[in-house]
Amino acid sequence: MRSRPYYIFVIIILSCLFLSCEEEEKPTGPSDTSIKINIPTTRLDWGVIVYGQAIDKTYSFTCDISSRDRLRGSVTISGNGFYLVNGSGSYAIDPGAARTVKVRFLPDRKGSFTGTLTINHNGENKSSPLSIILTGSAN
Repeated sequence: MRSRPYYIFVIIILSCLFLSCEEEEKPTGPSDTSIKINIPTTRLDWGVIVYGQAIDKTYSFTCDISSRDRLRGSVTISGNGFYLVNGSGSYAIDPGAARTVKVRFLPDRKGSFTGTLTINHNGENKSSPLSIILTGSAN
């Protein structure tokens, strides 16, 4: 009768091993595996300013907090009278973080001006590149 506790011990050990080999539960609920860019607007307007005056505006875009990886790309500007003061070139933004650029409108003559702030990106929720229209006038 002394062997009976030994069999119970073996059965318990084998049961534990069997239970540990079961397939792990997979998490439930939605899981997003994309990279997303969030932009506040597609237009920056300086209105009418005095010729020779410089006015800066900031523009920020973010890598969505639910993104699986960094948002990567570059920022450039085109158009007479508009300049990137900071934030130009390549970037890599962690999920939940922002990239802020400063755009200066400095007209070199009187009249109307247009330009484009171009954001190249690897976001899967919007086409790349994104074009932010820049407008302003000088008196």
